[in-house]
Amino acid sequence: MNRREFLQSTAVAAASGYVLLHMRAAHADLPKRPYLTWQNDPCTTMTVTFQTATAPKGVVVHYDTEPRGGEAGRHSFHAAGATTRVGGLADGRSVNTAELAGLRPGTRHYFVFEDETGRASSEYCFDTIPDDGRPVTFVIGGDMGAGPRMRKLTDLAARQDPLFCVVGGDIHYENGDIREFQAVDDWLNMMAESLVGKGGRIVPMVLAIGNHEVSKDVAESEPGERRAPFYYGFYPQGGKSHFSRRFGPNLAIVCLDSEHIVPVEAQTEWLKNTLQSYADVPFVCPVYHVPMYPAHREFAGNVSMKERSLWQPLFEKHHVRVCFENHDHLFKRTKPLLNSEENPDGIVYLGDGCFGRDPREVNEGNRWYLEKASQTAHFWTVTAEKGGITCVATDEDGNEIDRWSKSL
Repeated sequence: MNRREFLQSTAVAAASGYVLLHMRAAHADLPKRPYLTWQNDPCTTMTVTFQTATAPKGVVVHYDTEPRGGEAGRHSFHAAGATTRVGGLADGRSVNTAELAGLRPGTRHYFVFEDETGRASSEYCFDTIPDDGRPVTFVIGGDMGAGPRMRKLTDLAARQDPLFCVVGGDIHYENGDIREFQAVDDWLNMMAESLVGKGGRIVPMVLAIGNHEVSKDVAESEPGERRAPFYYGFYPQGGKSHFSRRFGPNLAIVCLDSEHIVPVEAQTEWLKNTLQSYADVPFVCPVYHVPMYPAHREFAGNVSMKERSLWQPLFEKHHVRVCFENHDHLFKRTKPLLNSEENPDGIVYLGDGCFGRDPREVNEGNRWYLEKASQTAHFWTVTAEKGGITCVATDEDGNEIDRWSKSL
């Protein structure tokens, strides 16, 4: 080998080492723990997702209703899954997902997964939703990000020991930009560290879509997977931006897309059929990002008007009692509203998405529909049972700032 060849080979080796080093650095902040979503019945299923730098030999989750000390061979059940990759993501990580089915309702389950080498992970646990009418408690908010205020609020939310967490859009503020994966990883890691139930239980997530999940640089004619790559690629929830889940006999969550991927009018027939299917559920709670009754933005905003025109009549017809709104970054509770007028039998709209972002001022204007509103970061803790629903707002100092309930 002459000097030129030696120098060329050295340069190639150095470049390869540089690339390898940076690939390893890019993987340094992969989500450190698995996270949980639902694609089907929350009483009897759970979807486990874990991320790895390279694809495992097989995606396998071992689980049981008793702890097994992290030894995969001792668990009574296992579920096979699949590996996917998010197109354009520079580090080429593997997103590994397995759905556990046939689970026992209202029961703690313990699980491990197999890593790239086939070795068992640490043992984790989760609770399925009870189907016997016991109270179901969850926390909800929107507009989060992964900053100090979000961490304070999720620490407080964990103290409520919720069965699950609902995020009403604007999750990690990566704006659908595939290069901003660090914002997503930071959020997932902070949630894993902070929002933990009693006994180390992982709190599953229900995630609605917001404007900050979607790229402005990708044409609206492109599929949602390209426009919102992390929302679709990281969170298995059935593959759509509007969906619903039933949490036992007394509660259902209906997540809607306030025109980020799917137009309002394109969801109306689905919404009508979904609400009809929940006729026996006393508390059906719609969750969406852009508010019908904003406390900061204009009441006459285009999406808000379309929602009030097309969705609100369906909510009223099917006896929805409370809706969860976001996007405006403040605290609000409306008066009970029916046919766009105050009515004790009407719907209360809670919001407005300030589960981590800096709160905005209330835009006073003609806000006749507001009962309370303030420039306050907060989350809501909701408990639903056969006889009623209670919603409590907590600020970042742990103070209860509002309470609303409805009895049947």
